[in-house]
Amino acid sequence: MNIIEQLLAQVPVVTGFVRLSVVDAATGQVLGSRSAAEVDPPAGDARPADQTADRAVDRAVDDRANLAACATEVLQTLATMVTADALEEELEDVMVTLSGHHHLIRLLPGVAGTDLFLLLTLDRVRANLALARHQLLGFEARVVA
Repeated sequence: MNIIEQLLAQVPVVTGFVRLSVVDAATGQVLGSRSAAEVDPPAGDARPADQTADRAVDRAVDDRANLAACATEVLQTLATMVTADALEEELEDVMVTLSGHHHLIRLLPGVAGTDLFLLLTLDRVRANLALARHQLLGFEARVVA
């Protein structure tokens, strides 16, 4: 098991969890991810052996990559804003709330020899954003220390 898989396995799964990705902050590349279906798979063998399932998997990979690239741009823009504002502060996380989902971007500087961030997607109806953030802070304290 590589360092990214170990990292993913340690992140707490919160109520309303949809997807978690570990992303390289410099490039926007998804280094690893897991989804609610992987954490709590449906009963029985839910994998149809047709090309429709393969296309759905390809779309999910593309969606993760696009979301990670957008999150990277948001982080870079906010970092520029903090620098331009001459603030003596560091960006820690970003919360984006949409009508159906919350996205929580949490920086993990220096983990695995690079700057990474976690991109957590939550179902807005079922999730508690404050609790999810609190749990990620605890996780970060364990892995960054």
